[in-house]
Amino acid sequence: MHYERKRLHGNMGSSDKKVRRGEAWVDAAGYITVSFYGKQVRVHQLVDALTRGPIPKGHHVHHKDGNKRNNHWSNLQRVTPQEHRALHAA
Repeated sequence: MHYERKRLHGNMGSSDKKVRRGEAWVDAAGYITVSFYGKQVRVHQLVDALTRGPIPKGHHVHHKDGNKRNNHWSNLQRVTPQEHRALHAA
């Protein structure tokens, strides 16, 4: 994660350890993540919620094309955890 932050934002000094407003990075799982209202949020979940409304409790947001960095709303699909596992097993 720290390596990806450096790659996206250049050399970060020791005073930059906390996420600042407006900063984005790729988390350990490969998702683009931002600090939004003081919380770390994955961009695909944010895009889905902003375009379709709140994500139902217990649902996941799946990238249809498998590319975790393609966060266009048309590439996102809400699924149950069981459906999500089945999609990734295929």
